[in-house]
Amino acid sequence: MKRRRVLGLLAGGVAAALSGCSGDVDGDGGRTTAVETTTATETTTTTTVTTTTTATTTEADDGETAAAIEAAKDHISAAGDGIGRQSDSFGDVGGTNFDDSGIREELDAADEELDRAAGSDPTDEQSETIRSLRNFGDALSALTNAMVSLDGGFDSFEAGQTAFEADRYETAVDRLETARSRFGTAREHLETAQDELSAVDEMRLSGESVNLGTARDAIEELDGLPSVMDRFIAGYVQFVRGQSNFQAGTDAMDAENYAGAASRFTSAADRFDRAAARFEKGLEAARAAENADLESSLDQLVCLAEALRDGSEHLADAADYYDVGDTEAGDEAANRAREAFDRCEGESETGDDALLRARRVAGRVPR
Repeated sequence: MKRRRVLGLLAGGVAAALSGCSGDVDGDGGRTTAVETTTATETTTTTTVTTTTTATTTEADDGETAAAIEAAKDHISAAGDGIGRQSDSFGDVGGTNFDDSGIREELDAADEELDRAAGSDPTDEQSETIRSLRNFGDALSALTNAMVSLDGGFDSFEAGQTAFEADRYETAVDRLETARSRFGTAREHLETAQDELSAVDEMRLSGESVNLGTARDAIEELDGLPSVMDRFIAGYVQFVRGQSNFQAGTDAMDAENYAGAASRFTSAADRFDRAAARFEKGLEAARAAENADLESSLDQLVCLAEALRDGSEHLADAADYYDVGDTEAGDEAANRAREAFDRCEGESETGDDALLRARRVAGRVPR
């Protein structure tokens, strides 16, 4: 399960909702004369949106305030577009990491314009618009922080996978725990984004291209990812530790240290059982989040962990029988292990490799 595959699916919804996020705002406080208007009547509550193309101002300060608000709106819109582009890059083959530099520049520029607007004697209505734009900009800033943390989390997760596949189990656990921490940080940033969005006065940012409800839904959808990944990684850490014990059991079996092998295989079975339970929780969370990609991966891993758990238990039995010289009973237990390892196939290279290793172990026990 790769970062770009998952974030390409999830972040696309956020990008679609937030691209051009500021839309048309009534930044002049109602003291300009509109030349063109459009009326939105899609929902039960009718909202009239005024798009100003030319205006006559009564005071110089009023014109400066309106211009600053309009400039801030443009920068916030550009920041939303930037989030969309960077999110899309996760879905590209060979896509790059999330680059937040351009987004930060736009949000900083928006803050400067809003400071200018706030300092130019705005009307009460303009002040409300300024506050809503600040909240929306802060929401985008928090969302950007979340995306950077998610990106780092997936980088650490993939590093953990690579270490695991190279049998560097302790390194794998360390990288996975780092990933888990980064996903937790992402969850905190997403909560901040939701809080900032809830403080936005929707009427101040109304327009045909703006749907704050959709934006909230998109962020809430993304908000489920850290929780799912937390459960996923919790299971994966147990899975790695199970594989470490399984490898130690294999080495002991090869050395005809059957008592040691039995102990290690029993420990492996316990770790795989814990992994299966945590993967199951992640699977429930993925279903609740309606994330088919993660659901499929976790469903495969539940099957894999349960197969390795049962097979490890049978190999522990086999080692115990061989230790007391009961070769026939040992062979029967080894055959049960092979049957367990043949029970499911995954699409992940890591899962297939783990099963292949297990089958080889079960196939070369003493006869």
